[in-house]
Amino acid sequence: MKKQTLVGTLSWVASRHWVLAWALAWVLVSMPACGPMPADESQAGLQGSAAQFKVMSFNVENLFDTEDSPDTDDTEYNRGGSEQWTDTIVRDKERNLANIVIGESPDILGVVEVENEQILNQWKVQFLRSAGYTFHAASPVGDNRGIRPAVISKFPILSSESHQVWKNQAPWIDPDKGFVYKTRDILEVEIQLPFPAPAHRVTVFVNHWPSRRNGNLAALQRIEAAKVLRQLVGQKLRSNPDAFVIAMGDFNDDITDRPFAAALPVVRLWDALARAPQGAMYGISYDTLGARPADRGTFYFEREHQWNTLDHILIAGTKSPIRYMEKTLKTINSKYSKNRVFPVGCGIASRKQMGDERRCIIGASDHRAITATFQSSR
Repeated sequence: MKKQTLVGTLSWVASRHWVLAWALAWVLVSMPACGPMPADESQAGLQGSAAQFKVMSFNVENLFDTEDSPDTDDTEYNRGGSEQWTDTIVRDKERNLANIVIGESPDILGVVEVENEQILNQWKVQFLRSAGYTFHAASPVGDNRGIRPAVISKFPILSSESHQVWKNQAPWIDPDKGFVYKTRDILEVEIQLPFPAPAHRVTVFVNHWPSRRNGNLAALQRIEAAKVLRQLVGQKLRSNPDAFVIAMGDFNDDITDRPFAAALPVVRLWDALARAPQGAMYGISYDTLGARPADRGTFYFEREHQWNTLDHILIAGTKSPIRYMEKTLKTINSKYSKNRVFPVGCGIASRKQMGDERRCIIGASDHRAITATFQSSR
């Protein structure tokens, strides 16, 4: 309220009640001069919030379209295939996945188990673009089934590169079948951040390491994948010591398992990273080691009735002004990825449980998403 208005009000009230007039006069004297807030003060709050960004890692479990891809083994998700996949089911699944993402509003989303860039772009355009997700990148190469890692971002994507993990040699060749396990590439994405240099970029590596389904052979393959990631992170930090690196995805191992402990390696404390071998990373999953498995777990093994934490966010780049905000790592327990005792996705079993084999009303993924928040100190 302006002082001129108060003066007029005071004159009117004084003719009727001297106590109210005295009170208004006191307010008039005490009131600071009106005028625009200084630029530095008005922007301080905005700058504080703008210096933070959130990332999400999410295994979206078999985000397939209904079309046949002749170069991949996707027949179960074609029209008329064993999964009874339909366009309606795909839309249901995309909507449910989007509800989880938008509910957390990450700035950068790393996803795995996407069949191709077409289905990724369809999901983004139809369900995520209105929430600010404009940019995406997907690995051009999938595994034997076609699934691949990808990134969707509110911030501009400057470049992307896909790095092959498997080789035509042991342990990628099954000694009994002669079959080559062509696991997913590691997707590297450079993203522009809205912060001053050198905090103006972040490098993201999206991983989906070999499944536990193949026992000891797959464990050896995950160790090899960890070596590839270590090499990529080391190369990035040698070429740009100020870089900040985030590796995320479904690693199919807990943070204390051998690929993290020996091959990468992953350290327990951020301060220890400066003394660690080049290519090592800090595992922020150590934040939640003391939590109950049901609270920190990202995948439920139904056969063993056991929660495991297979999805992680790792970081490196001690010379960067970007830092992880401690205790912000969060496992997302959503109604779209949980059905009573254990999570369900959009498979046949889930649809039968809901009494309608043609829909995916509740399911989204058999994995829980995880999020973490970062900030720039400059």
